[in-house]
Amino acid sequence: MMRSWAMWPLLVLLFWPLHPSPRKPVPAPLPPPPTVQEGARLYHRACLSCHGPRGNGEAFVLMPNGQAAPRLDQLQGTAKTVPHLMQVIGEGRGLMPAWRTVMTPREIQSLALYVASLNPASPAWHGWAGHPRHSTPASFR
Repeated sequence: MMRSWAMWPLLVLLFWPLHPSPRKPVPAPLPPPPTVQEGARLYHRACLSCHGPRGNGEAFVLMPNGQAAPRLDQLQGTAKTVPHLMQVIGEGRGLMPAWRTVMTPREIQSLALYVASLNPASPAWHGWAGHPRHSTPASFR
């Protein structure tokens, strides 16, 4: 008859495969990339009343000084680049509020992509993906 101390190695070998192994942590899913479609949705929610449905300044309301908000479909020079648009949207300008406290950086990027798409000749729209010139400004990291 086997002694009880001699059975321990046998039991360990017998039940070892049943021992739960430690699980590797599952990485969090990556957030979806910014898109023009999301930017259009955000534009219609936040910008349409002042800048108009097509960004042409034909708005439903006038600014307190009686003027229309700036046109977004005829931006010139660096004003139509995605990083510049992200900065203006996030920090606000003139009577426009800062949306940084309301929108996430990804939402601001999406909105900037949409506004850039209103300017068909915009280099920001054609070269956005992965172009170092269009990287996220440091203030949004």
